[in-house]
Amino acid sequence: MRMKLRRIHVDGCDFFWRVLWDPDAANGDYLFLRVWVAGRKAYPWLTVHYQFHNPWLFYGDIINAVTP
Repeated sequence: MRMKLRRIHVDGCDFFWRVLWDPDAANGDYLFLRVWVAGRKAYPWLTVHYQFHNPWLFYGDIINAVTP
């Protein structure tokens, strides 16, 4: 899946941001938000690592559970 690079303008500065999911990570429940200052894309200016709970992960187990 290709993650689109998006642009935002804040207080006279242009930034680019992207949300990434690393499928090779040991725990796939995390996403990364990366922000770059426009014109300086060598390294992200800000990286936020946050936990994401996939509601579809156990969907099959939930709908197949026996009700007491």
